[in-house]
Amino acid sequence: VLAANWTRAERREVPLTLPHELSEPTRPAGREGPNAVLFGYGNYAKTVMLPAVRRHLRVDAIHEVDPTQMPLRRSKEVRWDTSPTPRPDESADAFLIAGFHHTHAPLAVDALRRGAAAVIEKPVATTRSQLRELLVAQEETGGRVFSCFQRRYTPFNDLARRHLRTAPGDPINYHCIAYEVPNPELHWYRWQNSGSRLVSNGCHWLDHFLYLNDWSPVQTRQIASSPDGTLNCFVTLANGACFNMVLTDAGSKRTGMQDHVELRANGVTVRIRDTARYHAEDGARTLGRARTTRLDSYRRMYESIAERIVRGEPGDSKLAVQASTQLVLNLEADLQHRTLQQGTAFFEGLGIAAA
Repeated sequence: VLAANWTRAERREVPLTLPHELSEPTRPAGREGPNAVLFGYGNYAKTVMLPAVRRHLRVDAIHEVDPTQMPLRRSKEVRWDTSPTPRPDESADAFLIAGFHHTHAPLAVDALRRGAAAVIEKPVATTRSQLRELLVAQEETGGRVFSCFQRRYTPFNDLARRHLRTAPGDPINYHCIAYEVPNPELHWYRWQNSGSRLVSNGCHWLDHFLYLNDWSPVQTRQIASSPDGTLNCFVTLANGACFNMVLTDAGSKRTGMQDHVELRANGVTVRIRDTARYHAEDGARTLGRARTTRLDSYRRMYESIAERIVRGEPGDSKLAVQASTQLVLNLEADLQHRTLQQGTAFFEGLGIAAA
């Protein structure tokens, strides 16, 4: 391992007008059909998103602000660009948005204004103003938005509804414990504009809960944080369903991200472990078991979205775009307010007026 010598390093200001590098394709695209532009060429896009969508969409351009992420042997059919935003004359049938979290909503708005479908990785937005602007753009343009919450696409959803014996709109209680691997201190997930772990990852389970309950309106919500950063979240809906989540990065990271979900209705309990193992039972017997791979729902999601884009089918409804992100951002605001109150109480206990 080579260590860098920083003793002669200098801090230099980089002008905002510095041009971004652009590498034009040197060979024409190999096939016709709808095309896409990718924003964010990180590990997730390389290993999960692109392998699934490329079966249906021709990816003509890739935007990545970090040149070191780009391969040395680049595809000659792709335009490589370090600009974080589209070029003025850039167009495509779809924008695949998988970069830094705070860029998702603005890029989606840009896509809709250009007539492209917006395929948005989670979180859909990191602030309330971003969400408002996205919903306005969706309404004004009539454009298609696809929210990439893979739990909407797991095959376990249909199994669960059948075993729980619920009709559309019936309450399904949702309880989960989710463990996420701690991020390095300087990882961009820890940036202030990325939001807390609730925005970055907790949105998955909140969205799944609302999805299974057909977007029933939120009645009450509560959130609390422990000294080690563990979050405990509780939500109730108008249809009577309740949600409880413990979200933490404290514990063993031996097998990576882990979650345990329980769905309950009509005397039946469904357990889903790590999105891969399913078990349903009532008071007398086991009703069903199933297994899949952890990444199966991701593949199903991107293939489904790409197929819908190709066929010209509608994207997510405005409610499906708004509901879970609005709930997450409201809980995030509650968490920040609670933290501020605790800080004020601490200073008051010391006899110091908080700023």
